[in-house]
Amino acid sequence: MASPPVIRPRNLPPSSTIQPQTPAIAKLQSLLRQFIRISIFDGRIFIGTFAGTDKLLNIILTNAEEYRLSPLCVYRFLSCHLSITS
Repeated sequence: MASPPVIRPRNLPPSSTIQPQTPAIAKLQSLLRQFIRISIFDGRIFIGTFAGTDKLLNIILTNAEEYRLSPLCVYRFLSCHLSITS
């Protein structure tokens, strides 16, 4: 069985112009291909494999599932994390 072809990007800048990685970029790279859960304040939960971000820094998940919490669970979640009092 032949090995897959190697694809090399064109027009890369010289190595001297490549910026050093920031801690935030290093953290995102460490999450690549990891199974993660993302909770959103409107009560939705996304569970999937982290594939990266787009130019606007939207999170890209593959093989993701979406779950919705009931309004009562959303209120409890928000009151716990945002110190909402009744």
